[in-house]
Amino acid sequence: MKRFIKLLFVLTLLFWSGAMSARTFVLCAGVSDYADPQINDLTRPGKDAVLFGKLMKTQTQDVTVLTSKHATAENIMSSLRYICSVAKAEDRIIFFFSGHGGPDMIVAHDATIAYSTLDSVLKTAKSKTVMCFIDACFAGTAASNVRSNYVFFVSSRPDEVSQEEPHWVGAGFLSQALMKGMRGKADYNGDRKVTVIELFRYIYKDVTTRSSEEQHPQLIASKSMYDTVVVQW
Repeated sequence: MKRFIKLLFVLTLLFWSGAMSARTFVLCAGVSDYADPQINDLTRPGKDAVLFGKLMKTQTQDVTVLTSKHATAENIMSSLRYICSVAKAEDRIIFFFSGHGGPDMIVAHDATIAYSTLDSVLKTAKSKTVMCFIDACFAGTAASNVRSNYVFFVSSRPDEVSQEEPHWVGAGFLSQALMKGMRGKADYNGDRKVTVIELFRYIYKDVTTRSSEEQHPQLIASKSMYDTVVVQW
């Protein structure tokens, strides 16, 4: 009996040490200033990325922030490749982007990145949970590349532009709603945990109201991911 109890104790310690060792890797990219003078600069997506990074640092120390001239296509993709190479099955990967977007792509500081390219890197990860937050025009076109273990919060339908408000702390409507929701406003049941579906319900109502129904955020995820906890506050 003593030997059994000792074995049970050891197994319990191993279980909890494994659970506690699970990590969340976060990559935040925001582009306000573009290398191509023909592309209109934006107001504050870079600050959106910084603010989202600060918020995520309350949850994890594994946070990388790239803004404007540092948010090149190569820097974004090499950072994502590294995260995907080191993340384990029990870890989470979170990718945030704020900036210009087009059909089937986001626009980094110096070049475009196709959603299919993002997918080709993300699918190399062992992580069972991958979350992406895309605040860019035509972000709904990301839908064709979403897998069963992915959760995509995108700022607009495939044929919609995404708006920004320069007078607020966070510029993009999605970014504003996202960070307010993650700080607790989306915690509808009061358990101090914000789930995927709670967060989306808050974001959708906030953005559609503020945009006068001109912008409709989309949640692209399987129902099995709806109760996944995004953040504890």
